[in-house]
Amino acid sequence: MPKVSATHRTGRRRQILQAALHCFARSGFHGTSMHDICREAKLSPGAVYLYFASKESIVEALAKAGRSQTAEWLSHCRGKNLSEVIAQMLQQLNRPEALPVFRLDVRLWAEAIHTPVLAALFRQSEATLLDALSQIVINAPPKRTRKQGQTIARFLVAVISGFELQKVMNPEVNLGPAAALLKAALQAI
Repeated sequence: MPKVSATHRTGRRRQILQAALHCFARSGFHGTSMHDICREAKLSPGAVYLYFASKESIVEALAKAGRSQTAEWLSHCRGKNLSEVIAQMLQQLNRPEALPVFRLDVRLWAEAIHTPVLAALFRQSEATLLDALSQIVINAPPKRTRKQGQTIARFLVAVISGFELQKVMNPEVNLGPAAALLKAALQAI
């Protein structure tokens, strides 16, 4: 039997995760079967099970991938001022191709309530995000304390998560005025 390259395995894994993302965004976790994921990925069940033992393992892999993407994005934010970071966050919210990811995020939040592994991944991801944002806040003028930086970072995460939820509920919502208010509020703090 020929060996499969690491590049092929990575691509196949990505294909399965992308298919699962679309299925979960469309039908939810409980409304999606492994058969649905196989059909969306255009793979046999045997091929999918070579990479993932269960639907739960796919969910965990998607959550880890999201965490990894957040960490990568945060590494690109180092050295930027708070306004630039917020502008990038808000720009993401207006990308139509990001909507399936936002739908998945909302479903993952709900699923984390009942799934300890997902809850732990979310706590780790949130801690990383809050720490990075608080460092950006502390380093941006005006000078703020660590506690102020952490409070502002928590506020930002809550607001951006709320914006994300609004986009999921109504993709046509115009967040422009709210985004302008957010920027003004942060400048006043």
